[in-house]
Amino acid sequence: MQVIRLTCSSAIQITMNSNHIIIAAFVILFLCAASFLVVREQHLRQPSGWWAVAFSAPHDPMRGFFIENHTTDPLFRYVISTESSLIEEREIIVTSMLTVDIPSSAMENRNDTPLTVTVTHGNEKKTIYAYDRQR
Repeated sequence: MQVIRLTCSSAIQITMNSNHIIIAAFVILFLCAASFLVVREQHLRQPSGWWAVAFSAPHDPMRGFFIENHTTDPLFRYVISTESSLIEEREIIVTSMLTVDIPSSAMENRNDTPLTVTVTHGNEKKTIYAYDRQR
């Protein structure tokens, strides 16, 4: 029969090796998670081919609207009109991955007439409608 003797120094050696393995596993796991988050963040910052138009303050559409661009093309064209007349028409540059607020004095002084805001980007067109409920 063989007797195995453990001395204090061998027990400490085994414990230190276990601690090193745990620390090394934690560091490797942390580096993998950090790398994943960095790659994901870079992917989210790339233009993904969509854009949006909405009112700056949904409860008060007369304050203006904004255009948010997630495409590579910065050129937009917007038209503000009523049912019967053109009020304002402009081209605007919205850099990729940015949002631009467009305040419009034409939207404030309209005498309770519903407005249509139509934004065109390339071949795509989006329209929002404004009607002042407070008056």
